[in-house]
Amino acid sequence: MKVAFIHPDLGLGGAERLIVDAATELAQRGHSVEIHTAFYDPNRCFKETLTEIGGFEVHVSGAWFPRSLFSGCFYAACAYIRCILITLALAWRNWRLPQNSRFDVVVADQVSIVVPLARFLLNVPVLFYCHFPDLLLAPRSGDAGRFSVSKIRTNGSFKHVAKHALRSAYRTVLDFAEEETTGAADLVLANSRFTVGIFRQTFKRLAKRGVAVDVLYPAVHVPIDSVLKEASTAWSSELDSELIQFIQTPISSPSSSSLSQSSSNAHHSTAAAAAAATSPLSPPTVFLSINRYERKKAIPLAIEGLAHLVHSRDDPSHPSPTRSSDHDSDHDESHHLKNDTPKHVLANVKLIVAGGYDIRVMENVEHLKELKELARRLNVADHVYFITSFTDRQRTLLLAAAAAVVYTPPLEHFGIVPLESMAAGKPVLAVAAAGPLESVVDGTTGFLCDPTMESFADAMGRVVEQRWWRHDGEGGEGKERIDDNKEEEEEKQDDSNNGNDDGVEGRKIDGKVIERKRLQKDGDGRSDLETCLDAEDALKKVKNVTNDISHDRNDVMGVAARRHVQANFSREVFGKRFEGHLLGLVEQKRRKKKLTDGGGKSGRKK
Repeated sequence: MKVAFIHPDLGLGGAERLIVDAATELAQRGHSVEIHTAFYDPNRCFKETLTEIGGFEVHVSGAWFPRSLFSGCFYAACAYIRCILITLALAWRNWRLPQNSRFDVVVADQVSIVVPLARFLLNVPVLFYCHFPDLLLAPRSGDAGRFSVSKIRTNGSFKHVAKHALRSAYRTVLDFAEEETTGAADLVLANSRFTVGIFRQTFKRLAKRGVAVDVLYPAVHVPIDSVLKEASTAWSSELDSELIQFIQTPISSPSSSSLSQSSSNAHHSTAAAAAAATSPLSPPTVFLSINRYERKKAIPLAIEGLAHLVHSRDDPSHPSPTRSSDHDSDHDESHHLKNDTPKHVLANVKLIVAGGYDIRVMENVEHLKELKELARRLNVADHVYFITSFTDRQRTLLLAAAAAVVYTPPLEHFGIVPLESMAAGKPVLAVAAAGPLESVVDGTTGFLCDPTMESFADAMGRVVEQRWWRHDGEGGEGKERIDDNKEEEEEKQDDSNNGNDDGVEGRKIDGKVIERKRLQKDGDGRSDLETCLDAEDALKKVKNVTNDISHDRNDVMGVAARRHVQANFSREVFGKRFEGHLLGLVEQKRRKKKLTDGGGKSGRKK
């Protein structure tokens, strides 16, 4: 099978990563693949785009046409024209090839204007991959763009209103073209069920016509165990010395008096105070946030959650963000929290905010200042470390140093960061909305949170508590905490073995109760976890490979997360599914051609 990809600019973004993954997997499966684009820089690209590595060719055409006109205007229209030029060049190349060497199928994404053109000029089926409807990504001026006489009277500037009216008309034409040309594809794929829902709400005419959209999740590379093990020790020497010190150094040691609690928790308070006064500080628990420095990513939520957790003991009446119940899969809106995690443990919770940063982008510059000011205002400046841009190696090391990843975007179409984090064996704390609902399994590979600082502080507190058990559980306060809860765990085990009404099953592994929520079946009858091993099975299998894993809940989550990604979101799985879609289109085209040729011959015989 010979496949051609049409992509506007082959840079280093998420859409480019998906196209490169698809091309690489198809090439490794023996197919002939080419990527046609209007921009490609061999010095700033994914390494797979180099022919000797990826196994496919990259062809550039249409680069001579500008990206915009009139000092930054008409970006979308220029992108349409550049992609049309790419398609014309591809068609010309196809015509020059021998009949048996021509392309069998075309894959397009981002700009749908090429779909009907490619179908007509190359006479092949076209698959369109929808990352998100462009008309929702384009900046809008609200109702300011609507032409009205009343606005001219109130605004007093006909030129101002006419400008917005012109923009509104311009976008109306492009939006109509996007919808109609998207519907012309032989098959439309989307990156999540969330995007499929938005697609149907946005392109209502296509929905009425019954245009189907299938889901093909993006993929990530799943590193082998030896790579993760190497990174777990290498970060302490390879990262910047200031950052290493931030990760390793405890912040302060509270006095025993500051650890006093309410009378109902007096027993735990006394033990915690005595341990804090006589024991060294627990190592810091470090969370990692990876996002571009953009306001829509809701990074302040991570800082606010951290502050809520760190300062939860400043007021004795303020509860610690750790749930009173260990039912990890169930959200407790009332936030009934325990109050027995020592203050010196909570005081050593830290957050690394790492993100894409371009000094030329004003929003990046402004938002970084806003985040630093927020950390200072919430009195957690010493708990937060900001990193502006990083390499792939640094990302690997940061993930190795972190206890978990905090992912705060509220309406992410899908989100690659949670997959990368889980592939590295790190639980993910994400907003329970949009893409993360389809990638993060609540209570098994991480926690899904409400978009509030209390909910994120609660999830972070559970991670901190588990690390406290691991580091201090051999003796002292951690051991006492475990002993005090032993009877409670045994009661939970009995309840889970006998079955309960809330849909939670429990099993015991090495004295630990592992809970697994039975998820509801979705519309097509498949469970989100049908192809994913649960935490118990994951732990059993990993024990055969490595003997140095701690049996706390965070490590169980990390193991389950890796197996979840391997089973559902690895590049191998993605490539196999993508290949299946393309082969189906090619076979469908051949059948239609066979029927057409057969009908023609039958007519001539008559």
